[in-house]
Amino acid sequence: MMKGKMTSGSPWRLILVFSLPILLSGLLQQCYNIADTMIVGRFLKLEALTGMGATWALNYIIIAFCQGAGMGIGIPVSQQYGAGRDKELRRFFYNGMYVAMVLAVFMTGFSVGFCRFMLVLTKTAPSVLNYAYDYIVVIFAGIPFTILFNACFGILMAFGNSKLPSVVMGISTVFNVGLDLLFILILDMGVAGAALATVLSEGGAGIFCFVWLLKKYPILRPEGDEKRLRLSYMGKVVFMSVPMGLQYSVTAIGAVILQTSINELGEVAVAAYSIGSKVKSLFFCPLNAMGSALATFTGQNYGYGDMKRVRRGIRSTIVMGVLYCIVVIAVAMTASTVLAGLFVDASESRAGQVIACTAQFIRYIGVFMLLLAVLFPVRYAVQGMGHGDKSLFSGMAEMAARIAMSLWVVPVYGFTAVCISEGVTFLAGILVIVPIAWRISR
Repeated sequence: MMKGKMTSGSPWRLILVFSLPILLSGLLQQCYNIADTMIVGRFLKLEALTGMGATWALNYIIIAFCQGAGMGIGIPVSQQYGAGRDKELRRFFYNGMYVAMVLAVFMTGFSVGFCRFMLVLTKTAPSVLNYAYDYIVVIFAGIPFTILFNACFGILMAFGNSKLPSVVMGISTVFNVGLDLLFILILDMGVAGAALATVLSEGGAGIFCFVWLLKKYPILRPEGDEKRLRLSYMGKVVFMSVPMGLQYSVTAIGAVILQTSINELGEVAVAAYSIGSKVKSLFFCPLNAMGSALATFTGQNYGYGDMKRVRRGIRSTIVMGVLYCIVVIAVAMTASTVLAGLFVDASESRAGQVIACTAQFIRYIGVFMLLLAVLFPVRYAVQGMGHGDKSLFSGMAEMAARIAMSLWVVPVYGFTAVCISEGVTFLAGILVIVPIAWRISR
């Protein structure tokens, strides 16, 4: 039986080394959004930045589903690779691509068609509604590229290749920044230009990775009728990938409700939350990278039948995550104001208020990162074992906690409650996913 690349050796070393290119890729992917925010904040009106910020939760709920579902396509491939079942691997690969195409068509049509309605439903301020629509409708039109890139990313990781996506993402990020400047400063396309730059850059990355997979991995070359559409295989891919997408999306539903409450707090709160969310995503990157590496590690070892090794991988990832969070807390407590100031033109009349609120948000997030050091590894491990449907319960708990904070606490205590809601949400997820993971691993 062929052994996968992560079925032997020190778990913590394998996970750490494998996560480094994923981390670089994640940081570069965050640069897409950060570059958009910084360039729009510096060269367009505050209303344009606020309009982009008002789309954050809606963007999160749709795009996060597409990213999660795309990544989930790699889970059965990872399990078959670890078990050494090449024929099954190829069948899952091609049927996974068919699932990706169906998802791309459905999600693009739905999100573009109902885009403006969803913005109105989340109480986007009329003064920034057009800015928000111009940005998010272009992002949604690029959903096929989002699903393609994340599906290829998940499959490359299943094969133990976390380096190529980071190289591709680096090149794509350079293009993204260049296109941002071209579309906004020279072609005067406004926020739609920032969105188009992101879509084109991610599209190029996805197409390149797909072609690379087919050309560089002989194991994917079909024999006989292995490319044939099989509903049973597509069903299994859907069972693993869609719950993984829903995990992200269900969590984001709470974020949409929270965004609605924030919109009612005024433009300063909206802008601060938009900027703070970008910094938060940047802080999350290492934990996400280690979690993604653990999902691959878990998938291969689960397929190989070594549950003791799976548990060792979970413990090692949690320890590494806690050590990282200690560093983040130090940065958040000492440099929050500096980080916030990078995104706002100091000459704006409300810049001081936006910076102060953003710095407060960053400090709270720094402390709550310790909860994520437990939540992310356990959740990714459950998904890596093919139980994305069970990890969905964790997302539902997070959604319930965020909605409760949004409806009953934020209207009373304002932006401080927005900051605290992050920690309450993470804790709710932990209380559900840890017992689930314990039962599965035993």
